[in-house]
Amino acid sequence: MTRPQRSLVAACAAVILAATAMFASSASATVPPDDILFGTVTVTGSPLPLYSENMQSGAEPDTAVGLAVPVVAGADYDGRPVTIDPATQGPTLVVLISHWCPHCNVMVDVLAKWRRASEAPKQLRVVGISVGADPTRENFPPAEWLVSDADWRWPVIADDGQGSGLLAYGGISFPMFVLVSSAGTLVWRGSGEMSIETLMAQIDAALAAEPTTPR
Repeated sequence: MTRPQRSLVAACAAVILAATAMFASSASATVPPDDILFGTVTVTGSPLPLYSENMQSGAEPDTAVGLAVPVVAGADYDGRPVTIDPATQGPTLVVLISHWCPHCNVMVDVLAKWRRASEAPKQLRVVGISVGADPTRENFPPAEWLVSDADWRWPVIADDGQGSGLLAYGGISFPMFVLVSSAGTLVWRGSGEMSIETLMAQIDAALAAEPTTPR
């Protein structure tokens, strides 16, 4: 991701956190009900350190690698419970996306093509977190965007108005990718647009380090 892209994504993140707080606290009749905008998210364990711009660019190592990742629980937009707990569910790729983020729209298309081509490893669980719903931005509501435009077929959690899901993984920008081992520890974080080859290189390396015997 180029520096302008990083700046745009970071700006998107700042806007989204401010917007979610505003809409969560607003009582205006023009704001859609909270069950359309946000979910309820529970985070068990310590959030990961923030994934800074220097970490994203590679100027600094990601100090969160190897740390225990918190368990994140919530529900999708239909109210079905979704829990992200790789220590009990196996290696997991968490994808944090927003309906109005242009880079997110690019990456969900990349991921959808990857899934349709049956290239996603069967032992890898993929879960999304839909962050920062905003009725004033493109592709609202996110529930329709995920199904119709994004062709998202994996489980997804609707983040809350405080961005708890995003912050649990130390997110300050999106799209963000978080790869967690079956031991429940962080293997890798990435952000912005990337090729499926770049993403697969990280996934393949992580899966190669996984135990070969069933848990």
